[in-house]
Amino acid sequence: MLCYCVGMTYSVDFREAALAFKQKGHTIKQVCETFNITRGTYQNWTIQKRKNGNLKPKKHGPRKRKIDPNQLEQYVKEHPDAYLKEMAKHFNCKPSSMHNALVKQKITRKKKFSPTTKNPP
Repeated sequence: MLCYCVGMTYSVDFREAALAFKQKGHTIKQVCETFNITRGTYQNWTIQKRKNGNLKPKKHGPRKRKIDPNQLEQYVKEHPDAYLKEMAKHFNCKPSSMHNALVKQKITRKKKFSPTTKNPP
């Protein structure tokens, strides 16, 4: 049974125990089964130990966004009738990314409804 823990990091002690278990003469398959990790995880730890000399988890922070929320808000105020395509071109991204940014900022893009006179009464 494989268990993939998404978003979780293993402790340094756990990582060192897995590598020590392998050094005692066990196979990589036995290490993976005993510690319930994948072969790729084990290999990443051995590479990290070789390169850095430690097994500390990597730091992950928020990623830099292409669309600055403040600039987006300002652009929408200045260009209230702009289409997603036009906005995406201005911010150098795809229209779908533009839509997602607007949703995240809770900026609605609905136009005011004005009735047409297709079939006058």
